[in-house]
Amino acid sequence: MEMFGYTTSRVAGKKCAISINLDQVKFIQSVPQLKAMGVLNADLVDQTMVNTHPETLAVAFLMEMAPLTVKESFDSDGSLQSCSFTDYVIGQDDYGNDRRAAAFSFEFTRAIYGKVNWDRLDTARFPKIAPGFAFVPGFML
Repeated sequence: MEMFGYTTSRVAGKKCAISINLDQVKFIQSVPQLKAMGVLNADLVDQTMVNTHPETLAVAFLMEMAPLTVKESFDSDGSLQSCSFTDYVIGQDDYGNDRRAAAFSFEFTRAIYGKVNWDRLDTARFPKIAPGFAFVPGFML
């Protein structure tokens, strides 16, 4: 997903912390391709939405990707018992400088991971099962 501006990195330290970054410029440039692939709903995401609400679209994409990132993290590390996740949007401020702003964060545990039917999970329900899920107040680029 890096080609769409989506990257993850594990923060070094004793406690697991994963940082998810979405480069808004790369993501917006990839919208036509994501629509063609069926990742974004072509009926809902039109050019007007892309032009007027790029931050909303970026956060919605991050919300869709959050369960996949959690699953991949726990699948790839059998010893992982808990981890915190923070999702960021990287955009530009009014002066054209890059600005990284946290959109939401949550925790996840191996116990919850084991309860989830990953093939049938409705991503709209993900905030209900992810402990501590919270949008960052005043998220703005």
